[in-house]
Amino acid sequence: MPPDNSSKPIPIPFLTKLAHGCSPFIATFLIVHLTSPTLATFGGSPLSTKSMLLGREFYQTSWGEPYLVLGPIFLHAAAGITKRLISSSSKTRARSVTSLLASTGYAVAAFLLPIHYLSHRAYPTVPDLPIDAIGPAELDYEFVKYGLHHWPVRSWVLYGGLVSCVILHALSGVNVIWRTWFNGDNAKNRDKKVEIRVKRTRGKQVVAFTGVTAPVLLGIYALSREPMMAFVSTGRRFEAVFQKLWIYRL
Repeated sequence: MPPDNSSKPIPIPFLTKLAHGCSPFIATFLIVHLTSPTLATFGGSPLSTKSMLLGREFYQTSWGEPYLVLGPIFLHAAAGITKRLISSSSKTRARSVTSLLASTGYAVAAFLLPIHYLSHRAYPTVPDLPIDAIGPAELDYEFVKYGLHHWPVRSWVLYGGLVSCVILHALSGVNVIWRTWFNGDNAKNRDKKVEIRVKRTRGKQVVAFTGVTAPVLLGIYALSREPMMAFVSTGRRFEAVFQKLWIYRL
């Protein structure tokens, strides 16, 4: 049964349901999106690109992107941040699992995701020269390779940080959702059980984190070892996209 929220401020139960309700949409997108770089280990950038183009049929349609991807991500982040701001429970904020959930969520929402979205989705569509609206067929894994070749440290920090924080956030979130809705947790016994749960789940989370993160990062490594295959003119357009972000101009 869901927890008894009768003693909490009225917005808290609604925000909890909203944040949790958006999670399946985000998880589905992540599975589709992260499959592409993972496949580079086995088939290089051609296989990754084919997987990415297939995935775009799901998450880059006129209704899929705003309603199945961007909307759920925005609502999930807004609900989580609002809930934390209006919460009066200091014990809740001090929990290890929740702290990990919050810190990774803030890192993704405030820094890593905006940079990734701007560089890989928004700025490539700028119609002005020299970018000239890079089309979907041109915006393949050669673009990722260009960033890895020209800004290796920054690219690895950004890709590695985004993948790691997203997966840590997802694993912590699954634990929270499970104990909230399916494990009979409630406000009276939650504080007594949380320490035991944290110790019990930490080992499983480390294994799960390694099992999910390692294949993605290995795929990115495989991409970084491939030679560039893009035309020189296309490379200049890639360069212009990256240069629009301050972090690539440092």
